[in-house]
Amino acid sequence: MMMDPNGYFAVAIPVIYAAALAVLGVGLVYYAVQTLDAVSKLIEQSFARVKKRPKYKSKTELHHIVAQKAGKAEPARRILEKVGIGVNDKENLVRIKTGLHRRLHTTKYYQAVNTIIGSVYNTKYGRKVNRKRVVAALEAIRTWLEVQSFLSPF
Repeated sequence: MMMDPNGYFAVAIPVIYAAALAVLGVGLVYYAVQTLDAVSKLIEQSFARVKKRPKYKSKTELHHIVAQKAGKAEPARRILEKVGIGVNDKENLVRIKTGLHRRLHTTKYYQAVNTIIGSVYNTKYGRKVNRKRVVAALEAIRTWLEVQSFLSPF
């Protein structure tokens, strides 16, 4: 556990980041973090605009990292299919707070996921290597989502 520079209490999972670094390399992990940082800012702004806390049926919802049906998620979905991962497979799922989930499905989020998944897939590698790379990218995004969920007010 650690404190981020803004003073928020954050949970980091260094093992996941280490695995992502080993598979993807420093450049791609840095790029993923920068890409998702823009999404974080939009989410933070959305929560800041809330005047009255909504009442949801459930505190959490199951989120598909690569969206199940959204047209804007098609590029990443095609890559998942190429490496043998279904949108409903455990590698692509994460439980997050409902308030975060409702704010997440934006063009910026789809672009970030498409970019990250697209940047790790390379036709020069075989299916097995590409699958490992895609799973590592999904794990990095999952870790980011878990931290966002932890920091989200609802």
